[in-house]
Amino acid sequence: MDVVGRYRVERRIGAGAFSTVWLAYDDALAIPVAIKLLSDNWVEHADVRSRFLDEARLLRRISNPGIIGVHDIGRLADGRDYFVMDYADGGTVADLCEQPVPVDTALRLGADIAHAVGRLHENGVLHRDLKPANVLLASKDGQRRPVLADLGTAKRLAEASGLTLTAGTPAYMAPEQAKGLGLDERTDVYGVAAVCYRMIVGDVPYPGESVTEIANRPPDRHPAVSLDDRGLPAGVAALLIDGLATDPDRRPESADALAARLDALTAPASDPAGGPGPQRRTDQERRADPDRPYRPTELRHAGSTDPRAAETVPSRDSGAVVAGGARALAPRATAAGAVALVIAVATWLALSLLLGR
Repeated sequence: MDVVGRYRVERRIGAGAFSTVWLAYDDALAIPVAIKLLSDNWVEHADVRSRFLDEARLLRRISNPGIIGVHDIGRLADGRDYFVMDYADGGTVADLCEQPVPVDTALRLGADIAHAVGRLHENGVLHRDLKPANVLLASKDGQRRPVLADLGTAKRLAEASGLTLTAGTPAYMAPEQAKGLGLDERTDVYGVAAVCYRMIVGDVPYPGESVTEIANRPPDRHPAVSLDDRGLPAGVAALLIDGLATDPDRRPESADALAARLDALTAPASDPAGGPGPQRRTDQERRADPDRPYRPTELRHAGSTDPRAAETVPSRDSGAVVAGGARALAPRATAAGAVALVIAVATWLALSLLLGR
């Protein structure tokens, strides 16, 4: 295959039960793109084609950097539908998991995934198949950020409570999903927690379980690998246990709630003295000290009663950096001091002469 629509095809980058994904190039816009092409054996299946096009339309109407974007849609002469997406150049979270993932990296990615899932829910969409292979990685500012993809089993939340058909990947499937019960946002919360567990532990939470075993999992059963013995940062084990709870009522109530807990775990650590670390001075503090020149990059130590303490301040005049609250006299300040001294001496001499008379 050389061309799909106006797009020059380079190579295949993925394949599933219903479609194949190709890396292509848009010569008109001079950008790489990914093209998802319906497999030819499904062309005559109206229900499959309908779900395929629904996925494209769902993705098209949601604009968020954490969710793959769709730019074009079309049909080949042989009847195969396709849609054109952003190309994520960093592989998938599944590729990342082939090597140990540092805990801080896993938590940061997990928080980003949870935020993106929250935006799906905000737009009335339930993913239903969150797993490492369905989370792409895109390079940005020297880091890889996660991008949700593959909404082939996604459903509108308004319809999710009445779903009875089991869909998804068993290793990352919530028990209510395996039972074919009504679903809600907490079903995807389970999926995000399972992806985080996979990154942190290196395996799925309940390896080898069948759909029937997932559906009948006892409420008090914990993941196969004990999290207490892994030296995880405080709060990580509890978050994973909560997110993977068999009972949806024991999970965080939404993807945004899960994201907030993950964000808290990835927040910068406190400084050695126990304070919350450096923060920017507020406008109120600047107004309270009008004689002090404003420097856009100046920092203060939030735990100190003296807002000038423990600063790192680039000098606007000299270009030097002054640390630890000490101040270097800029050339302008030095000149001003010299002028003041000359004036003081001259005044003293004048008074002495007058008094001497």
